[in-house]
Parts: sequence; structure tokens; C-alpha cells
Amino acid sequence: SVWSSAGWYSLRSGESAYKSIYWAFTTLTTVGYGDFVPETFAQTCYVFVVGSVGATFCAAIVANVTSFFHDVEISEDSIDHKVKTSKLFMERHNQHQSQVKNLQDYFDLVESNQGGFNDDIFLNQAVPEHLKANLLTYLTQSMVLNCDLFAGCESGFKRKLMLSLEQSFFVAESVITTASKYLDGMYFVKKGMVEIFSDAGGGSLKLERQVEVDEYFAEGCLVHHWGKQPFMARSSIDTELWFLSRSTFYILMDFFPKVQLVLCNIDNKSRQSARRSSMKTIQKSAENFRKMKSNYIHPDNYFIQFWIGLVLVVILYNIIVLPFRVAYMENHEITFTWLFMDYCGDAILAIDVFIRASTLAYYNNNRLVVERGKIWSHYLKSGKLKWHLISFVPIETITLAMPTLCPLWSLQFWSLLRINRTFRSVEMPYFFNWVETSLSKVGVKVPKNILRVGKLLMLILLTAHLVSCCFFMIANFDQHANANSPLNQRNWANEEGLIDSSPSCPGDPVDSSAYIRQYVASMYFAIATLTTVGYGDITAQEDSMTEIFFATVLLVIGTAIYTFVIALLEDIVSQLDVTSSLYKEKLNTVAKYMQIQGIPDSIKSKTVAYYENLWRTQKGIKGSKLFQYMPRSLSIEMKHDMISGLLNSTFFVKDSAPDIVTSLLNALTFEVYLPDDILFYEGEKCDTLYFIYSGEIGYFTSGNVRFQTVHNCPVGECSFFLFEPTLCTAKSVDTSESFQLKMEDFIACLARNRQLRPYIEYFEQNKDILLSAKSSTRKMLQNFSSTKMSKMLATEKHNPIPKGVILPSSPVREIWDAAALMFVVIFVIKIPIQISFSDTGVNRFEFLLDSALDLFFVVDVYARNMHFAVTKDGFLVTNPKEFRKIYMTKEFRLDALSIVPASIVGYCADVDRRTYGFLRLF
Repeated sequence: SVWSSAGWYSLRSGESAYKSIYWAFTTLTTVGYGDFVPETFAQTCYVFVVGSVGATFCAAIVANVTSFFHDVEISEDSIDHKVKTSKLFMERHNQHQSQVKNLQDYFDLVESNQGGFNDDIFLNQAVPEHLKANLLTYLTQSMVLNCDLFAGCESGFKRKLMLSLEQSFFVAESVITTASKYLDGMYFVKKGMVEIFSDAGGGSLKLERQVEVDEYFAEGCLVHHWGKQPFMARSSIDTELWFLSRSTFYILMDFFPKVQLVLCNIDNKSRQSARRSSMKTIQKSAENFRKMKSNYIHPDNYFIQFWIGLVLVVILYNIIVLPFRVAYMENHEITFTWLFMDYCGDAILAIDVFIRASTLAYYNNNRLVVERGKIWSHYLKSGKLKWHLISFVPIETITLAMPTLCPLWSLQFWSLLRINRTFRSVEMPYFFNWVETSLSKVGVKVPKNILRVGKLLMLILLTAHLVSCCFFMIANFDQHANANSPLNQRNWANEEGLIDSSPSCPGDPVDSSAYIRQYVASMYFAIATLTTVGYGDITAQEDSMTEIFFATVLLVIGTAIYTFVIALLEDIVSQLDVTSSLYKEKLNTVAKYMQIQGIPDSIKSKTVAYYENLWRTQKGIKGSKLFQYMPRSLSIEMKHDMISGLLNSTFFVKDSAPDIVTSLLNALTFEVYLPDDILFYEGEKCDTLYFIYSGEIGYFTSGNVRFQTVHNCPVGECSFFLFEPTLCTAKSVDTSESFQLKMEDFIACLARNRQLRPYIEYFEQNKDILLSAKSSTRKMLQNFSSTKMSKMLATEKHNPIPKGVILPSSPVREIWDAAALMFVVIFVIKIPIQISFSDTGVNRFEFLLDSALDLFFVVDVYARNMHFAVTKDGFLVTNPKEFRKIYMTKEFRLDALSIVPASIVGYCADVDRRTYGFLRLF
């Protein structure tokens, strides 16, 4: 800026240096008011260079600030991405709305209380093992060390146990376990509270106890396979639990033989723990009575949520009203109304300080602190005391000795001395976050991006408000300073005719219409500058050094704010479609890899088809990944709902204890198969058991003849449980979805739950079932091995596409859709022109052209209704009745409305072109 201003100064003889600097800043920040412009050829050439540099300079600032503030990465850790894809998957598979709501509540809780982090997942993915161990130990040690069950265990066992816990979250009033929701381990309470109920008969429940921070429940499940849950557990408030599974506990026991004594005595310890729990209940009652006597305010109380909102309103009042009164309300007196409003605000802020310093409880290490001494100490450490003290200094008492300070009359001077009240604005981010959290707790969920845009807009408006007040005050002071010499009144407000040319103090109060005009003009300048628009109709007066200097500083501030706005908006936009960006990035990576490796076109096309189907059905995310996004309990519950019928007909699984089934469900993965995808080949080792959820699977002989088609059943069951090679080839007939259980996961699950010996015994007793099914399959293969039968089956063909049906991928359909898009663009451009820019009639050529386009869309409606196949949920629908029903349900109403011939009626009635355009809005 200095070098640019020096060059401009050398080319403009007689111009002051501060004006040259002002010009340099307006040019380099791309504002360009237009009050200083080139007048000679040399100056014009110089502006070419400086303008080019200025554009680059401004872009560089935007890029650097954006990179500094841009903290949103395109990754699968985005909460919005997880919610979007998980909800889509659940809704597509007809999951109950209560489960969808539970998922949304889970992610809301993780985002509000954990900043979007699930500690367990984050530590596994982002932290090296040695640091992960230290962090996990820190997070879980208080729970494990306070657990009476493991009091006598060696320290190494306790440390391993700390590292083996799994984190989970439950929102308030969430059911953790019921009689039908089986447990396979115990829970530790990290945050919140859990209520334990027993069956009181008659369908009613009895509250047995409340489990608080660093306590535990369901410890008996570690050693017993409960056939029926002895209690129901529910979170009373938002709760964080850490889970110890029975299988993990068994593995730890094998590594620490001495701790096996715990297993022998755990029932006895559990009963002792229950007795201690009753004593703790009495102690808690006494503690609760003591807390009630301490007269504290709970931080989650509805009153404090309302109170924070009220304090925020008072702070905004001070920020907006005080500068406005100082700048614009000239010669106004202090009225009772102003005194009442100001001191009511002061009283609210004073009460707020008292509440925070003595009665507002807080959480420390997940425990509620209610002692007044500790609350006061916490308030001092927060660093807010100094701002509260500064804002309470009664500087306005100076007006008792000096009521005015012209040109500031009593109300203006009073408001100026109260400006320290605005220092509480440093707490606004804290208050906004509190209000946002409070709204979420009462069920008002405002989209995150809307909140961010709202905060951004408020920042811009408040900054513009303060700038406008200062800018007008500079002009007003100049007007008063030169009241006796109007020729020396050089300020922007005087040039705009907004100020009296002969102001006086005291004088007549400025009426409301006058100061509203002054405020609007000042805000107009402030917004135009802060947004770097710079219309140039209102600018700093070129002969006023004060205004030029203020405008120069404002240009720098405006550029900073503008770049900050762009950076935050880029963050918001980048989050709008993280899912699409992830899919494109993944697809590009796969395509690049296949190109480098020289993969054949047939495999390339099949891979691309797989990802396209994955995008249509699951937004590009594999099913197994989607289940990982969900909390463990919800993931298992959803899998059980989807394939419970298949599990009930599967060897061994159908007769297993519920907790064993839960463990197996946790090990299942989910995959999508396209038509002709191979599940397994004949003679291969069967290391995977398939549960076909949707679609059809064909069994093929060695001669590639399909002899059986199955759906909604286990596939590969006999070979899997007999540990034998497969008897035939299994191939997907159409797009199908399957849950898969790997052999190593099955064996590991049995080992973790100490079910290897029970499985062997079960196998010996029931293997005849498998052998009988195997024998049936062999006979079927032998029957279909004849030449005649093979030829007959080999000549079978799939049902052909009905005649006249046009596929979405056909060239005719692609050309047609492109033409439709082009004609829509023509309408979008042409109709506003017809409405706005002409009052003449419609000529015949224009009417015929419009009618031809309308006829195209009439044919389009017919074609979509009768001939255009569609894709739904990743499946191609070619049956005319089915795709006609889809079209009539989703798109027909708007399409039918768009072909209403209103414009033809208008043309026949000889309406003008504007009315004709309005009629074409259909």
C-alpha cells in the first residue's frame, strides 16, 4: 500500500499524502469508491498495474485466511455425513422411526457433549498405540478403581481391563436394557445417571436404585448367560457408559489366572455390592438433602437456560442502543424510560454475577459441585470476573457534576459514559452456545449451518452498526466545530444534507425521522465498505483527514471481515455435500488404480457399476461402514430386526443363548452383490456364511447350469458348519444384499464366549441335519447332470425387456433428457424477459416457438408415463405398470401442471406480452 500510494502521489501533483494512501487502500482492497480516479494517460496506465496487483493481493488474503480458518476436512468423520447416510440406510430398509430418532439423538449427543468425537473410535483411528493406552487409562481409571468387584485384583489386570472398555452414549430417557434386550457384559457410568427398575407385576415397574458416576451395573452378566433380564435399565439424563463384554472378560481371565478367584467370588461380591449400594442409597439421600439445603442452581435447570437468554438480550441491548444514542440522539434529555431500561439491564447483569459466583453449580470430572466456596473459586478461575468488574464501574455518575459535554448533550454524554457496559460482549460466543444447547435439549433443533450463517450475519450487522455510529459522529463533530464557518464544514453528512448547517448545543432535539435517515445512510456506507462493494455515492470527504483516515482503517477491517466471511462460508458449503465429495474421491481413486494396473474393460465396467449402485442405494458407503457409524447397541438391534427370521432357521444359531446371538450379530458384515457376482465357486473352502436379506441367489452346476434359485435364507450353511468345500457355485441373479459371517469371526466369537466345547457337543448331536441337507443337494446335482436337462436349463433366458420400453442408459433417453434440460433453461431465461422488458403484443413466430416447446413437454409427460424405465433404490424398473406408478406418485402432478395451456388461451385472447409471460409461468 505504501509503495502504491507513493507512485500515485508522484503522478498527482498537489495531492496530499494521506489521500494517496486512501486511494491505494481502496484500490488494493478492490473497494474502489470512485471518489479518486485517474485523470491522465499515465495515471490510467498506473491504475492498470495497481488494480491487477490489488486483485491478486485480495485473492491472496482470501486464500490465506480461508486456509487458516478452514478446519473442515472432507472425511468420513463428518457428523452430518454419518447422520445422512445412516438415516438413508435405515429408512430404505424400513426401520422403525423410533430407531431413526434414537440414531439422530445419539449423534446430537456426541456432537453437543463430545464435539463430534466418540472417544473409542477416535483413539482407535487417530492415536498411536502407546498414547492410546495412556489416554484410555486416564478416561477409565476412576470407574475401574472404584469398582468393588475388582478391588483385590492385580494392577496389570486392572490396566488391561481399562484398555478393553467400549464407550457408548444414551440420551435422556433411553432404554439401555429390557427383558428382550439382552446383555453380554457390564456397564460403568462415566457421566449421567442410570435408573434400575424391577418388574413389580401387572406390567408396572419399581425403581430399585440409581447408578451414578463411577458406579456400575449388570456385573452378574459377566459370569451368567441370562435367559431373561432380571431388570430394566434406563438413562435418566444424557449418559456416557463404558461397556465390558463377557468375552473380553474371559480373555483377560485366561491371561491372569490369579484373577480367576474373582470369577469364583463375583456372585458373592455382587450381593455385597448390592448391600453397599443400599447403604450408598441412604448416603445419597443424605447428600441430596444437604444439596437441597445449599440452595444451588443446577446448570441443566430450565430457569438457568431462560436466564442465559435474558442476559444475552441485555448485552445485545447495550451493544446496539448505547452507541446509537451517543451518535444520533442529539440534544435529547435523559428520560425516566431510558433510566428504567438501563438500570433494569444493570440489575439483570448484577444478578447474573451473583448467580455465577455463588449459586450456579458446575460439573467437575462428571460430578456436580454445589459448595459455594468451590463455585466462587471456579468463577475466579474462569477469568470473567475482570470483565464483569470493568462493565460495572459507574462512570456515568460523572454526569452528577458535569451533565453535558457539548456537542454531546445529556442523553448522549450519559450513554457515552455507560459504554463500558458493552464489555460483556466478550461472553457472547459462550451465551450463543448455551442458548443453542438449551434449544436442542427442549427439542428445538436448528440446522447447524443455519446457526453458523446466523452468527455470521449478526457479526456483520453489529460491526456495521458500530462503524456507522463512529462514522456519523466524526461528521457531526466536524459540523459542530465549524458551526460558525459553514464553508469549512467538510464532512460526508453535510454533503448529503443529513445535518443542520447551523447546529447548536443545546438546541432542538433531532426528531426521529431525521436520525433514522442519518442511521440508514451511515449503515449503507458501512455495509458497502465491509462487503467491499463500495458504490461510491457516499464516501469520506476528501478534505477531511479524519474521515479519510477512518475510512482507510475501515478498508483494512472490511477486507479482514470479508475474507473471514468467505472462509466460514466455504466451510459451510464444504459440509453441505461431504457425502458426494467422498464418493467422487473414492471413485476417482479406484479409476486411477485400475488404469495404472491395466485392468481389463470388463472388470472396470463391473467395478464402476458396483460403485454406481452403491451410490444409489447407500450414498457410496459400504454397509459394514454404515453399521460402524451407529452405536453398538443400535447396530445389533437393527441387524436383528433385519435377519431375525434367518437366524431362527440357521444351524446352531437358532438354539444359541441370546447373548451368543448378540455376539454373532456384532461380527456380521454387510455387502451388496450385482447380477452375476460370484459368492463362492464349487470346490472352494467355505469360509463365509451368507444371510441373503434381499435379492435372489442362483446355485449353478460345474457346467454353469442354474438348478436352484433361493432368496431370504442362509446360503452355504451345510459346507460352512461341516467345514467342507462347497458343492456348487453360488451366483447373484439380480442385485442382492447379504449379511456375512466369516469363519474366523465365528470361531473367535465361540472362543471369546467359551462356547467351543458346547458347539462341538451340539454339532455331534445335530450333524445329521447338515448331512441330510448335503445329501439332498448332491442328489439334486446328479439329477441335473443329464445332458437333456442341462441343455434345457442352459437355454433358459431372463425375461426380456418389454417392447417399447426405453432404458435410462440408452442413447435416445440421454438425448431426450439433454433436450429437456436445454428447453427448461430457455424457459427460465425467456419468461422473465417477457414479463419485465416489454409491453407489446406477442408476435406469431414467438407463439409458435413457445407452442412447439410446450408440445415437446406434453410428449415428455406421455413418454415418462408409458415408455421411460426408471431406477429406484438402485434397481432398474422396466415393467410399465411399475414405473408408471412411480412416475404418477412422484413427478406427475408438477409435470401435469406445467403443461396447462394457459398461455395459448392468453394468446387467443390477445393479451399483452407481459400478461402472456405471467401465464407461461406454469
